[in-house]
Amino acid sequence: MQQLVRISDGPRSFFQATLDVATDRFVSRVVNDHRVWDVHVAEVLQFVLDEKPCIRHGRSAQQGIVVDVGANIGYFSSMAASRGCDTHAFEPQGATSTCVHVSACMNGWAPDEQRAEGRLSVHKVPVSPHKTLSFPPGAAGNTGGVSADYCRLHPEGCAQQSTVQLDAVFGTLLRGPAAYGSGEEPILVLKTDIEGYDIEAVETAKRLIAAHAIANVVLELTPGGGKAGSAGADGVKLGVEHNTRMLKYLQEHGYTLAQLPFQTEDPKHRTKPCQAIRVDDAEELVRRCSQKKCRGLDGEERWHTDVWAAIDPTAHKRFTRNSAKAFRRAAKGAGHYH
Repeated sequence: MQQLVRISDGPRSFFQATLDVATDRFVSRVVNDHRVWDVHVAEVLQFVLDEKPCIRHGRSAQQGIVVDVGANIGYFSSMAASRGCDTHAFEPQGATSTCVHVSACMNGWAPDEQRAEGRLSVHKVPVSPHKTLSFPPGAAGNTGGVSADYCRLHPEGCAQQSTVQLDAVFGTLLRGPAAYGSGEEPILVLKTDIEGYDIEAVETAKRLIAAHAIANVVLELTPGGGKAGSAGADGVKLGVEHNTRMLKYLQEHGYTLAQLPFQTEDPKHRTKPCQAIRVDDAEELVRRCSQKKCRGLDGEERWHTDVWAAIDPTAHKRFTRNSAKAFRRAAKGAGHYH
């Protein structure tokens, strides 16, 4: 059962479909209660799309693209589409992908009945270098990122789904050996959130990354703690070496890395502004997360954090300054800090 929530994003607003909060007490409940999800990621998306809007004019009149892998109910996809982006949401779960489709239809973003500048295409398929992935049968609720681990531990009855690779889906953006120049990147943001398997999804975009066709990659880093029998963040996952290798690949191809520490969605409990903390030693960050030592802005140490890889080496500093200014304005009573 879907519920509709009206979300305000600066001067914009849109309808967001969520699941019943009685059955989805995490993502849908938070969005219903606070009208936001993963504040530290949401602020980066807002910052990037404010600096470089998706709707452009003049010589660069093409519509900017945002790719949301592991879209879940589609909060970030809706935010991008509301800003006029050509948005692609990849979400294999039945119930949550339906939420994304409902939001697309309600706001006029669906490609077959587009009534707004933004476009939201829903791809009910996982992104992975593997040909197939297993998912629990008949998952009616929000299973999030536990699906792959659940089926690894309990393979009986799990259903195989064919996958796609981003280099193939967006292959028309590749133009031979030539790389895009600064400011020309057609994909403004590639965001992933698939609970420990993000690095594999990003690996399917290696050619796009090497060609500088993607301006920003925002991924959840959950290397796992190596605990056998766990489907949670402390489970086996992809490990330190695999995650480090892909982060270094981004660095080797001109991307600057920054950690985005967790920020609480409840504005009453925020004591610090969102930050982008530069990362030079990728392996050190991955190891910290694998030992549950990735600290959020609330002081709590977690098995995971988010990483922002930007082709613009100064983007992280500008973002941190802007976030600090917004936090100070909110503290003075100028409005809620989002």
